[in-house]
Amino acid sequence: IVNYAADQLKGTSNVYVMIVPTSAGVTVPDAYQSQLKGSNQKTSLDSLYSKLSGNVINLDIYDKLMENRDKYIYFRTDHHWTSLGAYYAYEIFCDAKGLLPIAIERREALDMGNYLGTFYYDTRSSALQANPDNLTAYLPISNVYMTGKDADGNDIKKDVIPDYSNYDI
Repeated sequence: IVNYAADQLKGTSNVYVMIVPTSAGVTVPDAYQSQLKGSNQKTSLDSLYSKLSGNVINLDIYDKLMENRDKYIYFRTDHHWTSLGAYYAYEIFCDAKGLLPIAIERREALDMGNYLGTFYYDTRSSALQANPDNLTAYLPISNVYMTGKDADGNDIKKDVIPDYSNYDI
């Protein structure tokens, strides 16, 4: 499907693909990887990328995450990456586009508080509950919005990144 989309959009738009490894493939120490009884994620990701056509721009995040595996890049109680993990993906994307990423230090960090994710809710583990994650949001340095027309032809302007600072965790 990705190859088809890239072929159809060739000359009009670029198609980028970033396949994100699971937290187990990055944060579990190498000495324990064989005990997971799964395939090597790097090998699997490379195999998937090899199936993409030359019209697809591969954004391989694996090495960047491995270089930073000792940092808080994946939640402990959830299967998602943290804002820092996502920031590393943003750096990879900017590099592919020839853009200079905005340093994370230039962004206002908003501590959203403790968070229990899907691993906790799937298991109800008391160990996970006793060690919640912390959710940090990095605010954009400027407002980003899109414009268009609604169904009645009226001009509309919407924030691309809504302000969730008053939402519950």
